[in-house]
Amino acid sequence: MVLRTISVVWIFCTLAGCQKWNYDAIPTGEVHGRLTIEWVGPDQFIYRPDAERPFYFKRANGELIKPRSIYTDGGTVPRALWAIRGYSPWAFGSAYVIHDWIFAAHHCSYPEAQKQDLNTAADVLDECIKTLMEDDYKHAQTQGHPEDSLRNPDLLRNIDIGVRSFIAQKMWNEGNCQTPPPELPQSRSFSSPRTMSEIPTTQSRIVETYDFDTARP
Repeated sequence: MVLRTISVVWIFCTLAGCQKWNYDAIPTGEVHGRLTIEWVGPDQFIYRPDAERPFYFKRANGELIKPRSIYTDGGTVPRALWAIRGYSPWAFGSAYVIHDWIFAAHHCSYPEAQKQDLNTAADVLDECIKTLMEDDYKHAQTQGHPEDSLRNPDLLRNIDIGVRSFIAQKMWNEGNCQTPPPELPQSRSFSSPRTMSEIPTTQSRIVETYDFDTARP
């Protein structure tokens, strides 16, 4: 959902730049828990909280953003941009899940969204993406290759433009409440490759899990 809001203005700004931006002013938080994503159809996934250690984002101000079960498509970035580093739908997948959750909570009138609006949702996304960028940069530094990190203030600026657009506002105002079914099959790690015999049929699901706490160096 999150970048389905991208408009012509967003694409123009991606290419030319058109907004004052202060990356350093954006605070960072903490990402914790297990993030489990289940593929259920073309460009459609379900996030469900882990029973033992659910995924959450702790903002710099102490606020906890802890998603319930939601449908998500990661970042719905135009396919023409997927080849550009950092613009794939799952480059910052955990941040997109957080942002999608705020939209879903609003559409379903959950109490977690009572103090949220389009701009606070965008603020949370900015903070979460910057947190991921900075963590990735620190890790790349320890490996001796800081140039390989996804830290890119201009990229975050362009995402921010998209999620504050008039199209985003329309989606915030008119979106429907959709809740996924409770079933959750056995999960597995992204780091465990599948054999040819494990490639799913159209009747099966793919479930992948990333643990933000155990994955830290």
